[in-house]
Amino acid sequence: MTATVWDTPVYYEELGKGTPVVALHGWTGSHLHMRESIEPVFNLLSHHRRIYPDLPGMGDTPRCERIKNTDDMLDFVIAFIDQVIGSDTPFFVIGHSYGGYLVRGLISKLRDRVLGGVLICPVSNPVHENRLLPKFTTGFTNYQFLESIPQQHREGFTKTMVIQNQYTFNRYLDEIVPAEEAYDADYLADILHRGYGYAVTPEERFGFCDTPTLFLLGKQDNVVGFAETLSLLSYYRKHSVLLLENAGHNLDIEHPNIFCEMVKSWLWELEVPQQNG
Repeated sequence: MTATVWDTPVYYEELGKGTPVVALHGWTGSHLHMRESIEPVFNLLSHHRRIYPDLPGMGDTPRCERIKNTDDMLDFVIAFIDQVIGSDTPFFVIGHSYGGYLVRGLISKLRDRVLGGVLICPVSNPVHENRLLPKFTTGFTNYQFLESIPQQHREGFTKTMVIQNQYTFNRYLDEIVPAEEAYDADYLADILHRGYGYAVTPEERFGFCDTPTLFLLGKQDNVVGFAETLSLLSYYRKHSVLLLENAGHNLDIEHPNIFCEMVKSWLWELEVPQQNG
């Protein structure tokens, strides 16, 4: 499906009916990763309309010339949401990495509409070289299997995946590699240069908020880390957090069962009181 936003055709997939859930992928990613991780959550939760867009310059969505920085990207995402679900419709939002960074912005700007946000290994510090990162260690490695991986994929897979086996490699190959081969490198580099970080952090903008949030963090995440996210939690008065051992930046791939149960339980606890009220 496509929706034209700011003269840009946005590719997205939509599944199910009910309360909207918008899922935002990470930097240089695509909807594939989010769809494959999130759809199992809704096997027993059938009353949600899941929306998986590709952000500009990534996946199957071309660049949008009006977007110069992340503040513009956030406004673009809001325009997309307004067009696809309506400008007054409440929704849940899930974001991974840079997508989690956008979730922080959405909660700040649309706090009256965001029913809740799931932030999976979100960007907390936009300045890459200043991030507090843990030492990267693996939780499990099938060395015999690693020897069979083609060299062109081995480095990318082993430098961030904490659980290194056939399952995680298959998902890496199916969901992450296609996105890394498709993104508009020049366009994203320009955004990085102009303003990858918000002009004003979302937490500075809203102070404290009561939007329910679920933070899922990997203790071995060597891409965005976890310590700086923990320092933000006091701003989110209705937060839940899981800091998972033996998990990296793609903890949803490394620990799919834990991920699904956490998100499903969190959604269930939020919605059951409303249904019974």
